[in-house]
Amino acid sequence: MRRRISGCAVLLVAAGTALAACGSSGSSGGSSAGSSPASSGSKTIKIGVVTDLTGVASSGFTTDVKGIQAYVNRINAAGGVNGYKIAYVVGDTTSTPTGALTAVQKLVQQDNVFAIVENSSDFFGAEPYALQQGIPVVGSAIDGPYWGDPKDTNLFAAVGVVNEHYTSVASGQFVK
Repeated sequence: MRRRISGCAVLLVAAGTALAACGSSGSSGGSSAGSSPASSGSKTIKIGVVTDLTGVASSGFTTDVKGIQAYVNRINAAGGVNGYKIAYVVGDTTSTPTGALTAVQKLVQQDNVFAIVENSSDFFGAEPYALQQGIPVVGSAIDGPYWGDPKDTNLFAAVGVVNEHYTSVASGQFVK
């Protein structure tokens, strides 16, 4: 139940981030996936979901896709976000850092997602790539201290950083 609530919170934050970018008059360069979600003419915002569907950690993430699906269906049934429907594509980390990187690369390069919702034990394998691409990532912040690193300006912990020795400043800098 706690993971389902976290997953819904993560999606809400990602949708809010996407909505904020839709309302922006300027473009943020760098990422091919970071372009306007409506650039193709559709009224859809495509979000990537990265989680451990298979592998040793998968038993802890069994409800992620069902939670995202239920929440997206609810948002879309209510008219979407400012008229934009939310679509999602799921990437499986295979419970490995290499699998996380492969999943994120596919979501960015092939699926052209606008943002990523992360709930994985191994996202640290994809963190440098996500930072390089400038793709917004909203996540569980359960797999490493980089979630609190000020250089990771594209990472937003949905429920705060779980390591008490690190303070997340990226969200504050983003809002500022």
